[in-house]
Amino acid sequence: MAFVKLFHVRTDTDPAGASLLSFRPAHPFTHKAGQFGLWIAGGSARPFTIASAPGDEFVQLGTHLHSGSRIKRALSALGPGDTVRFLGPIGGIAPPDDGSAVVYVTQGIGVTPARALIRERPARPQTLIHVGAPHFRAELEPLVDEAVFPAGRVDLADALTAAAASGDGSHFLVAGSNGFVRATSALLKQHGIDASHIHADGFLGLPDSGTSVMAAAR
Repeated sequence: MAFVKLFHVRTDTDPAGASLLSFRPAHPFTHKAGQFGLWIAGGSARPFTIASAPGDEFVQLGTHLHSGSRIKRALSALGPGDTVRFLGPIGGIAPPDDGSAVVYVTQGIGVTPARALIRERPARPQTLIHVGAPHFRAELEPLVDEAVFPAGRVDLADALTAAAASGDGSHFLVAGSNGFVRATSALLKQHGIDASHIHADGFLGLPDSGTSVMAAAR
């Protein structure tokens, strides 16, 4: 783990309101899909997932820039050639590379680790279940075998029930607010998914709109 200087190339905003910031590293940069790091801009630091896949042209960060926090203001103000610092990569929630299918269950901007993993295009079946604002839908939907965008809690619970009932030994990657992660992981366990097949990542700062998933499933 080391500090890396990143040069801002451009920022693109998707129709659902998420911004994708693209950077070029000052030196060769390697990471694994699903890892994160500490991004430092404008005198402030915050952990964010690396939204790009290994081998992509740019190192990318996907987030909302409208919160008004100090670091979000600094990221919003970046122009081409401006720099940020990155400490990492750290951790990661990638499922083991055992050939089993993967179901990504994501909430809002929590889709960023799934984006990195899906873009890696592993040679195994992939399903995306994405609740909330459908960030990067136009990009990701064609890359997976099945994509489901539940309209509410009941639809989400139904999609989870169907995925858990497949019996194919799938791994489940769950990413979103802490409440969403807890509720979704608990529901998957109720449906017989072993804890070793649930890989979870709670995003600080996301609203816990998924906490009633369990209630909707009863």
